[in-house]
Amino acid sequence: MHGLGLIHREFKPSSVLLGKDHRAKIVNVGGPDGGTVVMGTPQYQSPEQLRGEPVDRRTDIFSLGAVLYELISYRRAFTGELIAVIMAILNKPPQPLHERVPRLDAALEALVDRALQKDPANS
Repeated sequence: MHGLGLIHREFKPSSVLLGKDHRAKIVNVGGPDGGTVVMGTPQYQSPEQLRGEPVDRRTDIFSLGAVLYELISYRRAFTGELIAVIMAILNKPPQPLHERVPRLDAALEALVDRALQKDPANS
């Protein structure tokens, strides 16, 4: 997908389906890199997307990090009313995963933390 110059822009749990072959399939792929259209479910949007800035493949990395966080902890990384979610994505890291899942492998937590960086240059 990214190799073709496409970004999803709305990657969330419902964007992943399990195929008959038991492989995960990503659905509802967005459009070309660089767009500034704000769309999607706020809990999974990247900071740059919420600010209306141009996005690239890194916006999907952030969203994937939010999905992984939820998959691992059974809780969303960013919760609350709409404004609280947006402010948290823009300004605050989520609760550390090891606090929610005490025996979580540190390398997996580091991977999710890196994906959820506020600055796309750090993802």
